[in-house]
Amino acid sequence: MKSMFNVLTILGALLIVMSIVMLLISPIGGIAGAAIGALCIWYGITTKKKYLAGELAPKQEPSAPSPVKEQVEIVIAGTYYHQDDLARLAKALELDPDSDFSAVDLEFVPEPDNEYDPNALKAIVTEDDKEYFIGYCPKEETGLVRKAIDANMTIDGEIRADDGVYYASAYISK
Repeated sequence: MKSMFNVLTILGALLIVMSIVMLLISPIGGIAGAAIGALCIWYGITTKKKYLAGELAPKQEPSAPSPVKEQVEIVIAGTYYHQDDLARLAKALELDPDSDFSAVDLEFVPEPDNEYDPNALKAIVTEDDKEYFIGYCPKEETGLVRKAIDANMTIDGEIRADDGVYYASAYISK
C-alpha cells in the first residue's frame, strides 16, 4: 500500500510536467492536466499521512500460525508521529529498515492527562532498559485493552519496517 502513495505522487508530478507542454497546444487542457496532477500529489500525500497516523487500517501480511487459538490484533495508532522512537527501537533490535519485523515487550500505559482523550492508552516498548513511546491504542479498542489488562491477559507486541517506515501492532491472546 505504501508504494501506492509514491505512485500517486509521481503520477501527479508527471501530469504537471506534461501539462506545461500541453499549455502550448491547448491552454484549457494544460490547466486541466496541472489541476489533476496537483490533485494526485495532494491525495497521495494526505492518504499516506492518514495511513501512517493509523486512521486507515494497514493491510497486514499473514503472520505465522499462532499456537494460541484466539488472538486479537490491534494496530497501534499514531505511529506516523513516533517514527523517531520507532527508528531508534528498530536500530536497538537490529531490524532491517526495508523489510523486517520483531516481537517486542509492549505495554499500554494510561494517560489520564491527555488533552484529547482522558481514556488514552500510550503504547510503550521497553528494550535494554530504555522506553520507546511508539503510539497509542486506537480509541475504539481502549475498552477491550483495559479489560485485557484487568484480566491479566497476555499482550504481545510487534514492530514492522517497510521501506524505512515503521508500524506496530499489539496482540491480545484470549
